[in-house]
Amino acid sequence: MRRRILSLAAAAVLVGFTGGGFGAPAHAAELQFVTGPGSQITNYTVPALVIHAGDTVTYTNVDVAPHDVVSTRIGPDRPWCASAGFTPGTCPLVWTPLQGLAGSSKIYGLESLKPGDQVPFHCTVHPGMQATLVVLPV
Repeated sequence: MRRRILSLAAAAVLVGFTGGGFGAPAHAAELQFVTGPGSQITNYTVPALVIHAGDTVTYTNVDVAPHDVVSTRIGPDRPWCASAGFTPGTCPLVWTPLQGLAGSSKIYGLESLKPGDQVPFHCTVHPGMQATLVVLPV
């Protein structure tokens, strides 16, 4: 397994792991997106969260303040929308539940994104925490 660092900043880090050995094609990665201490002041720090189509991302909050990842664009209703409390027609394109200190959740909705998609997102508690999710081809 080789390690791929996609984006690095003081209060936000995205680290990915891809399988395959020498000469093996890269495939979908399991990535980690982390907000660090003081993120409500420094924002997410990264202006863009860059992934490849098919990647999965787990969001982890290591700040004492609660944070989440919620797209500003509405997407199609999916099974997790109703269980998360969204009424039909109001489901964000990508979403995580609010996470307290050391809380973690997968980022829901990534499976519906295609290469070239650019999805603005923010923290619902700290609206100044804004970034864009960018999807690259595999």
